[in-house]
Amino acid sequence: DETDRVDDTAPDALNILLLGSDSRGALPTDIAEVAERSDTIMVAHIPADRQSVQIMSIMRDSYVEIPGRGTQKINAALSEGGVQLTVRTVESLIGDRIDHIAVLGFDSFGAITDVLGGITVQNDYSFRPSELREAYFEQGQLTLNTGEEALSFVRERYAFPDGDYQRVRNQQYFIRGMLQKMLDVGALTNPVILEQL
Repeated sequence: DETDRVDDTAPDALNILLLGSDSRGALPTDIAEVAERSDTIMVAHIPADRQSVQIMSIMRDSYVEIPGRGTQKINAALSEGGVQLTVRTVESLIGDRIDHIAVLGFDSFGAITDVLGGITVQNDYSFRPSELREAYFEQGQLTLNTGEEALSFVRERYAFPDGDYQRVRNQQYFIRGMLQKMLDVGALTNPVILEQL
């Protein structure tokens, strides 16, 4: 529905809205049926030259204007109006058009890591994840080689002094690394890899 959508300020660039759920249950196969609050909200921006990836997170408890619903926490847009209302809300917030949408359960981070053969990320803090006690992530650039490592990296919040904020930064690092790897291996134009994702 094009009602109340903003103009596309950079038609050759891509803005991808990433909505994440920490639900342990399976997500609906039809994106239009997703109707729970989103645990993670990010916008991935890929410029027209396709040479870089920028990630912006929107904290799930941010109070924003939700079209037709007033001021509420942004993650309420998904539960009250599905993906369409969430897109309109985020577009109003950033002042630009969303081109694509991906709804991921946290388990998807693991599956994507396995398909791409590892994801390289930046790590701000050395830490031992609470869900994978045998792992230890050194500070600096590191490669998450398995889906299990990736899940532990993007879920962790208790090991950090600012909890959810570092968790969001780690998710940004992961998404940036994932998209960069997809660009590097040509996954966005390779139907065999896309089918596995």
